[in-house]
Amino acid sequence: MKKISRFKVFSVIVLFAFVLMILARSIPPVSIVEGRVCDIFGDVVPNAKISLSRLETKTDEMGLFSFEDLKPGLYQVKIEADGYSNYTFDFLAEIGRNHLEIRGDNGLKPNSFYVDFHVFYSPTHGYGEQLFAFIGLYNGTKSKLTVHSIVLLEPNGTKKADIITEEFILEKDKLKKFEVSGLPNPIPQGVYQLELRYSERGEVVHWQFFDTAEYDADWNPH
Repeated sequence: MKKISRFKVFSVIVLFAFVLMILARSIPPVSIVEGRVCDIFGDVVPNAKISLSRLETKTDEMGLFSFEDLKPGLYQVKIEADGYSNYTFDFLAEIGRNHLEIRGDNGLKPNSFYVDFHVFYSPTHGYGEQLFAFIGLYNGTKSKLTVHSIVLLEPNGTKKADIITEEFILEKDKLKKFEVSGLPNPIPQGVYQLELRYSERGEVVHWQFFDTAEYDADWNPH
């Protein structure tokens, strides 16, 4: 059997590396842009239309979207969804995977007066399970609103808590959140009700919202 010289082995390795380098240069760099769309309260927004310059897609039921095989560079992103104001911004897509998280201060804003209501129970240190309520108000109208009362009712209709003790003004394009913690036991199971009374341009409006109290150890009902 003939022995293969070290020089020949080295030559093959160099040639193989050279071929790989040529192939790498011939393959154009690509970008992937993916992410999730939520509103300013942290709730996912399904079926939102995402435009990336001339490309379009829609979010799934979890608010997720993805664009693949993109040319790296600067893109204009536009997000449209029923009940929300359009959101447009520029985004630099780099080579590889890029992630966009649309939520919080950058989340979609409702184009009307919107109320977000979640009630859940969770364990606490030394006090066992307690009931919690997260309530958010956003004024997407063109005028200021006066909020007169917000009341949380148990499934049987009994008052659980007054969320506010005095009325306040909610200016347009403003967000106000309430986190009510440690509501007294017992914790009746079932559907809780939030009653809200506000006025807009002198007209008083009564709204009701409902949410089922569920166990949430992570304190994240969204």
